[in-house]
Amino acid sequence: MVQREMVIQMISIASEKQFSIGNIFNNIASAFFTPKSKLHFFYDVIGSKEISYSNCIGSQTVELSQIVGSTNESRCQDFDASFKLVREFSKSRLEGVEKAWRTKKLPPISLVEFDGKYFVQDGHHRVAIAKNNGQEKIKAIVTVVCLIESSATLNLTPATI
Repeated sequence: MVQREMVIQMISIASEKQFSIGNIFNNIASAFFTPKSKLHFFYDVIGSKEISYSNCIGSQTVELSQIVGSTNESRCQDFDASFKLVREFSKSRLEGVEKAWRTKKLPPISLVEFDGKYFVQDGHHRVAIAKNNGQEKIKAIVTVVCLIESSATLNLTPATI
């Protein structure tokens, strides 16, 4: 009974705010189904460590399976871990990029590489389209990032310096 009341309340709130029927059903479904795993947010992965340097290594061909997250926190909410769209409002953007994908040569995506994994800086929709089309690799401009390790992590002592 509680779930029924929750659905009625969600529909009521959504209709007051004039959401589309699709958004109403997405909101209801998200209340009852476990969400898919989200993209990893780069800064959550590196934690409080600082970036010691970054080096743009230029154009690379990257396995799509190695792209695990984003440097943009809001994009981590837009896509799940498989780069499937989870927010309805970004659907028109995805459709526009998909049309351009079929009709034009799009520039390479931009990635940050850390510890063998890649995080999207620019090109989230292009990654989604490539994965949806069954591609295994994608062209990208890659920037490699290295972190500052603390002396405790590196086990540095005055004797080893």
